[in-house]
Amino acid sequence: GRLAEPRGVARAGDGTVAVADFGHHRVQLFDAELRFLRQWGGEGGEPGQFRQPSDVAFGADGRLYVADTWNGRIQMFRPTG
Repeated sequence: GRLAEPRGVARAGDGTVAVADFGHHRVQLFDAELRFLRQWGGEGGEPGQFRQPSDVAFGADGRLYVADTWNGRIQMFRPTG
């Protein structure tokens, strides 16, 4: 759960917290008590990769939306990543 330049933070209805980790080109997920759960991403332009994600938001359906800055897109993920 180490972060480098965290940018966007969002909390889901169940308390899960997502963080856009701008410096590591990934998204990290924490439980309601802020214990590290998992991460995904890495630098690149393929689906599931990022070039400096800058914000995150949970939709009403529980999906996570990530603003992928330098790839110029929004990526959508199921709650499992």
